[in-house]
Amino acid sequence: MVFLQGEGEQRFPKFIPPCDLNQHISHFILSVRKKGHEEFEPSTLRDMISSIDRYLRTKSYGVSIINDIKFHKSRSVLKMKLKNLKKLGKGINPRASSPVSDQDLQKMYEAQTLGDENPTNLIPSMWLIFTMHFGMRTGKETHNL
Repeated sequence: MVFLQGEGEQRFPKFIPPCDLNQHISHFILSVRKKGHEEFEPSTLRDMISSIDRYLRTKSYGVSIINDIKFHKSRSVLKMKLKNLKKLGKGINPRASSPVSDQDLQKMYEAQTLGDENPTNLIPSMWLIFTMHFGMRTGKETHNL
């Protein structure tokens, strides 16, 4: 709503006709930045659009930003923006973890962080085994096992 007010739009999103809302969303996609004027990650930008679409569905808007032809321009602008963000290096596994080396494992065993000597060491050891060998990441997956 703040963005729309900055655009001079006083109507609530659910009352804006699709052709006008399409223009506003397209402009939003092109102009949105973090506080330090840094670009968002591509996944964050997609999530924002999905959130707007979900909001409109809860208000019985009747047209989907993600699926309807009336929002073709917004989707084209989003696609172009995502392509440009990837060229800038955004969205290319920025938070990818590095593998644990054998030396790191050896250090953890020597420091008795891992091992089977007591329950305090056993729990991190089991977690490491689950994540490394079974690809389990969340606590729920480990609990279900």
